[in-house]
Amino acid sequence: MNKPIGNVFTHKFNEIWNSSEAQEIRSSIFDETFRYCNHERCPHIVSGSVLQEASDPNYEDLIDRKPLILDSGPQLLSLNYDFSCNLACPSCRETFRMMDPVQQKQLIHFQDSLLESELFQNTRRLTVTGAGEPFASNVFMDLFGKINRKILPSLKITLRTNGILFNSSNWAMIKNIHYAVDIVSISIDAVTRETYQIVRRGGNYDRLLKNLYFIRGLKKTHLFRTKFNFVVQRANYREMPQFVQFARRFDCDRVAFTRIINLGTFDENQFSSVGIHLPDHPEYPHFQEVLNHPDLQDPIVRIRNISVEEE
Repeated sequence: MNKPIGNVFTHKFNEIWNSSEAQEIRSSIFDETFRYCNHERCPHIVSGSVLQEASDPNYEDLIDRKPLILDSGPQLLSLNYDFSCNLACPSCRETFRMMDPVQQKQLIHFQDSLLESELFQNTRRLTVTGAGEPFASNVFMDLFGKINRKILPSLKITLRTNGILFNSSNWAMIKNIHYAVDIVSISIDAVTRETYQIVRRGGNYDRLLKNLYFIRGLKKTHLFRTKFNFVVQRANYREMPQFVQFARRFDCDRVAFTRIINLGTFDENQFSSVGIHLPDHPEYPHFQEVLNHPDLQDPIVRIRNISVEEE
């Protein structure tokens, strides 16, 4: 989806949710053109399953009425509007970036409108965040402190982090949402110290290991699941099998391998070099051998969109 439905800096949640742009997107779903969707990347469109899912009995009323304005809010919300992060991974950004104070204030204002909205009470899951680091974000730390368990007793939260700031003191700072956190998704991208220093710029390998042991211990009392993420690129693909073993060491429930995507941090030649999934890459045959390694057949492993498509 490449059509924005509103601006979180200038509009409240209710205004965005039923904006004219949001209504256009809903119309494209109801008329089955999906014209605002990416037909090459959406797995549901590529597989042809999107219409099968639309026949789900849970959606029958929506399909029949085809409402463009909804009186109920989203059940799943992924909050990616604060890019603040303590790392500057080459696969994501060229430099360290933090949201400035003015933007932080605007985003907190938006979040307050989200929390105050009756539409938010329909939300079953929050994912925070796919754009930065929640523990480095004043915006998201503010959100965590304001979530009301009495209003959202069944809320589930997927906490996406790089692990460097996930220590006992920061975990205590978000005690307000301990009840809701049921998935901790950790982006690591490496096994060895040498590779980690390349692909996780600004990270601290020893601190990461210490925090992973801490998180493993938390699982026993808080009963959340853990997911380890690995963005596959030339610098780290040889460590893919070893990463599965690494994940088992920390009682990880899921290991996700995804191919690197050019987010504007590489020029064409640079991406041709780092994109090991590209069929014309000189190491591509060896990469295919790695993909066939027995450890990658482990049931906890998910391999997504790695060796089929070019950018």
